[in-house]
Amino acid sequence: MGLVENQIHQTVIVKAMTADTVLQTETELLQKAKACFPQLPLDAIDLLIVDELGKDISGAGMDPNVTGRVVSAVCSQPEGPNVSRILVRDLTDASEGNAIGIGSADVITQRLLDKVDFEATAINCLTSCSPEDGRIPLSYATDRQAIAAALMTIRPHTMENVKIVQIKNTLDLSDILVSKGCFKDLAGKPGVLIDAEDLRLEFDAVGNLASILS
Repeated sequence: MGLVENQIHQTVIVKAMTADTVLQTETELLQKAKACFPQLPLDAIDLLIVDELGKDISGAGMDPNVTGRVVSAVCSQPEGPNVSRILVRDLTDASEGNAIGIGSADVITQRLLDKVDFEATAINCLTSCSPEDGRIPLSYATDRQAIAAALMTIRPHTMENVKIVQIKNTLDLSDILVSKGCFKDLAGKPGVLIDAEDLRLEFDAVGNLASILS
């Protein structure tokens, strides 16, 4: 029996196979499964803010099919969006310090860095033949500082046209936050509903982001 799930873990295909049809049917199911991968509804993003990466999210920490970025020299680039900068805010507890995929980020928080088990991460990087995935990006004490640093390194922009996207992680994309600069690209896209309520990034007294996605 072959099963295919969509991005919200619902079973969309149940297929019975005989021994002589497994290879052909599995190939067909794989193509259908790829069509169910979670994806961002934008082709270009200036800054992607990821609330968390982790082994329980993706074997790669962050799914490259979502971020559009692979740093490994032995892997081909996915057909994902063109993302200029990636900021990661935290590491999931279930990862137990394995921060594989941290090398795909440009900026991280000290909060994430403090949770990294470098030995566990190194083992995973070497096993997957991708030491690049364990590289440590620029780190900042607070989310506010990290966001400011990332925005300094993107194309010339205004608050009206900058394309910022915030997601909980690369597995949960049912709800995402976008800046006004993304609205033009999202207009009329099937399956995309833009909430009428305007929101602002809210920071606590320390300077960390209070994400409504977490």
